[in-house]
Amino acid sequence: MCIRDRAAGIEVRDDLRSAFMHNKFILIDGQLLWTGSMNLTTNDVFRNNNNVVVLLSPAAVAVYAREFEEMWNGQFGPRSPSNVNGQTVMTAAGLPITIRFAPEDEPFDSLIQLVSLANESIRFMAFSFTEDELGAMMRQRAAEGVIVQGIFETRASETQYSEMPAMFCEGLEVRQDGNPGTFHHKVVIIDDFVVITGSMNFSDNAADSNDENVIAIADPAIGRLYREEFIRRWGDATTPDIECEE
Repeated sequence: MCIRDRAAGIEVRDDLRSAFMHNKFILIDGQLLWTGSMNLTTNDVFRNNNNVVVLLSPAAVAVYAREFEEMWNGQFGPRSPSNVNGQTVMTAAGLPITIRFAPEDEPFDSLIQLVSLANESIRFMAFSFTEDELGAMMRQRAAEGVIVQGIFETRASETQYSEMPAMFCEGLEVRQDGNPGTFHHKVVIIDDFVVITGSMNFSDNAADSNDENVIAIADPAIGRLYREEFIRRWGDATTPDIECEE
């Protein structure tokens, strides 16, 4: 379906699916990439916790532009072909970025591998975290001595599907967010150096059905900024009140 906003003269298209076109990215003048977890809504801008990165990178924009063209031409979700294959491109300042789209590029495989390679710490902020394999890898790394800390959106965090109860009951440091709105981050920070962010919740629907984008950035300055956000949100968060089986 094609709709035209007559007042603005902007053509828009609908994905016509029950699964979500869940991307949040903007491409500007073939130079700038704007992406992250934030929807372009009043709530996400002013009330919810979110993160956005803006990167000067014609190479990254070209990769995202190919994904946009696929969706513009009606190729969504499992029907969408891979045009990335875990491609790493550079910003104008020489910063490497690895880009993946879900489901076609299977970003969870890359995320689980990065988590498995952590040397010192894994910190995450999650609106939804129900993906068992990623949760199991984080629990394994914690058992091996890696610091694992996580903040969950409080709603649905104590259900049988959430990874929070298993983590909490195995002694990992996890908390429920303190925002009366929505804790909308989808972030993993590894060794305060590698930051994985984008639109993808840590769930099977995000991995298999939705359209999503994920970037991994290896840079200590960016890692420090995300660690600072994690510390602020950790201070607002509370320890779960869960009874664990003996």
